[in-house]
Amino acid sequence: MCGIAGFFNPSGITPDTNILGAMAQAIAHRGPDHQGLHQDERCALASRRLAIIDLPGGNQPLVHEPSGMILVFNGEIYNYQPLRVELASLGHHFHTRSDSEVLLAAYVQWGEKCLDRLAGMFAFAVWNPGTRRLFLARDRMGKKPLFYAALPDGTLVFASEIKAILHYPGIPRAINVLAMDRLLDYGFNLAPDTFLEGIRQLPPASFLVHDGKGLRAAAYWDIPMDAPPAGLSEDDAAEGLRHHLMEAVRARLVADVPVASYLSGGIDS
Repeated sequence: MCGIAGFFNPSGITPDTNILGAMAQAIAHRGPDHQGLHQDERCALASRRLAIIDLPGGNQPLVHEPSGMILVFNGEIYNYQPLRVELASLGHHFHTRSDSEVLLAAYVQWGEKCLDRLAGMFAFAVWNPGTRRLFLARDRMGKKPLFYAALPDGTLVFASEIKAILHYPGIPRAINVLAMDRLLDYGFNLAPDTFLEGIRQLPPASFLVHDGKGLRAAAYWDIPMDAPPAGLSEDDAAEGLRHHLMEAVRARLVADVPVASYLSGGIDS
């Protein structure tokens, strides 16, 4: 578990770095191993890292030197090793062993279409100072959280947790009555609303772009509803499920730190 936060205004942002520092500190519990900050004339990015892959080389914000693009990333890209090989064949050079650097190179190479190639859990932001474009994205099932607020002056504020967003000046703190009504009716709230007016949750399998002309949000994936193959037996289905479970566990065991399994004890475990 890591944490990211930041803000962007195409007209320029305050040079006060205390705001970004306070946002990062609010999510320090998500990443005790490293804090990284970047701030320029229009965009500020913060990262709190829990180091899992490439402990000495995976700190963020991470800069892609040829393009100047900058990444902050919460999560893990399970297929980063084959992606790294493919990107290297396309001319990309890597200076770390981290999945973060592979993710940034994938975005540089394919833009938002890189999301079609990623297997993992993630919430990330890429700032392109050349085009003054901020790109946010969240994984297919929404395992990693990402919240944002769009202010009247054009500023976009985002973070892994709402408490970090509240450290930005001018964020409204009014209760979202509709969300509270849903909580009482259903026992939970529905994305993209949160319990605070003006703060929204980026839905799973979605991305958000702010390029100075406004916000553009879109879904990049949906759960396939294909019918099962004709004649599929119960034994074949059970074996297929076992295969997918084994592959899912194998993909999550890539780490440079000790790995443990935590099972709920229910029928799913």
